[in-house]
Amino acid sequence: MGVRFSYTAYTRVSPSGKAKDFDSFIPGSNPGTLTKKCIGEIFLNDNVKIIESRKYGKTVVGCIGKDKNIVIPYGVQTISAHAFAEECIQTVKISETVKIIDAYAFSDCNSLISVTLPQALLFLGEGVFSGCTVLSCIELTEKITAIPSFAFRDCKNLNTIKIPDNVVKIDRTAFDGCGKEIMIVCNKGSYADRFACENNITTRFLS
Repeated sequence: MGVRFSYTAYTRVSPSGKAKDFDSFIPGSNPGTLTKKCIGEIFLNDNVKIIESRKYGKTVVGCIGKDKNIVIPYGVQTISAHAFAEECIQTVKISETVKIIDAYAFSDCNSLISVTLPQALLFLGEGVFSGCTVLSCIELTEKITAIPSFAFRDCKNLNTIKIPDNVVKIDRTAFDGCGKEIMIVCNKGSYADRFACENNITTRFLS
């Protein structure tokens, strides 16, 4: 069920401009430099911190402790920007209620080897998996329509990404810094197929 309490939400902004440190929500923590955000509730559920507000529903904003296997619980709609950036996590299983994974949510997770994306997912933010250097494969789900800038930048071991037909936009920087072995799995004639051809990326067609 988690530990739950009311809060007036504040975001601590790091020197780099990343609103990553959400410890200021927890009573007794050092508030630092804060920017008022919204009013709602925060609760701790297993290995993640979740904000719940009337306007935005449930949003995961970070992890708790040192668990390397993260499960995003049912009912969460959004994973916030930088939520797990630079964390030493290995696997992530995301519930079917999540529709948004915001910018740089899993960036620089150098131990991340497996991500299970939900079928309900609609949106991936900029740089969402950038710098995940050991991630070798990922399957994008059917409702995703765009792969944003720097989405998989410097994912040096990414060798297979499955891209559905619904994807109609792939930013030219999405795979910057990936190894030469990367292969796009897609349907022949799809946007992903055309993108791969234009950018000299190997393709494998779905049967």
